[in-house]
Amino acid sequence: METLLVYKGESSVKFWKIFVLDNTYTVSFGIAGTAKAVQTRVFESHHYCKKEAEKLVKIKMKKGYTPLRFNGLMVKPSPITEESFWELIKTSKKMGKEVMDQVRWIVLQLSKKPIKEIVKFDSILNGYLKQSYTADLWAAATIIMGGCTEDRFEYFRAWLLYLGREIYQDAIKNPESLIPFLKEIKNDIPQMEELTFAASWAYEEKTGLDDGSYYDLYEHLAGTMANQNFLQMVWNMEESVLSKKFPQLWKLYGENPLEY
Repeated sequence: METLLVYKGESSVKFWKIFVLDNTYTVSFGIAGTAKAVQTRVFESHHYCKKEAEKLVKIKMKKGYTPLRFNGLMVKPSPITEESFWELIKTSKKMGKEVMDQVRWIVLQLSKKPIKEIVKFDSILNGYLKQSYTADLWAAATIIMGGCTEDRFEYFRAWLLYLGREIYQDAIKNPESLIPFLKEIKNDIPQMEELTFAASWAYEEKTGLDDGSYYDLYEHLAGTMANQNFLQMVWNMEESVLSKKFPQLWKLYGENPLEY
């Protein structure tokens, strides 16, 4: 259950939102455009929690608060699909010059959606991260950055994904197709750790709960986090092997990798 109410005064607009998850409700409120306040209560059961939440909604509406509307219609967030996932990634690049601003915009859009849609976004993201979990890409990342741990490889694949669907697909087939995009970032590191946290940040923004409760919920709804496969390398990472496998990448970064 989630309800968002607004109150339009003479000089400002107040908002009040309540979100019920199991036996806990979280209320956030404040003046639009300013920092919000958050309050959380835990009850003995979901039934009692929901009943108390509905009571609070009625009290607010008696005070003049009304459901948020747009052009006379209730706002209905569109569901996350494969297409809308990529469109969200594409549009975010227009929402600021800095990566954090762009990711923040994604977080804001996700926070307006139902919890299941936030999880759906994360599930799609993790599906693509898993699809790009290949030995060839790991070898390429090792050359580019002069070494690549498991975490750095995940953030590298998030960066790759953020470049867009076609670039992402081409890179899986041929990692050296990334060279033009690597040249664009110059000496920056091709990693995007922030994107991997977008859904959990949106969940925190929406509910006021921490990321621990989000990951528990994700595992319950998506069921994929506990089933990750670990990559078995079919060849080693010695220089003689890497330089022959991806000669163009080795020429550019073998002796001069992009480093922190």
